[in-house]
Amino acid sequence: MATPVLVKRNPDNYDLFTLADIQRAESAPLRFRDVTCNDFELVPGGCFAPQVHEDKLEVVTPVPLGATPGPVVRYSAPDGSYALELCGYDSIVIPRGVWHQATNICTTHVILIITNFRYEA
Repeated sequence: MATPVLVKRNPDNYDLFTLADIQRAESAPLRFRDVTCNDFELVPGGCFAPQVHEDKLEVVTPVPLGATPGPVVRYSAPDGSYALELCGYDSIVIPRGVWHQATNICTTHVILIITNFRYEA
């Protein structure tokens, strides 16, 4: 089964993630679908329920709406098989079929910028 890949923010440029980062997590052919913004669920201490997507790969980039040192969001599997902490503007690549949930672990509201890719047939 595929696993998520953490992409640390590159301090030398403005890239959030690259095609090479996506290809580290998924070798199947993909096509860009859309970009969405979740700006309501991750208040300090907030989380969203575990979910899985069978129809898309998503890249999620957390953006804290206030100054905060260190990690802002923890992505994990409900079964505990992984837990990744993301700082502001890091990204996580989540292939299809990977269960995930996010928890705000900082003291400010965090929005999630979600870039979706659909799988080619």
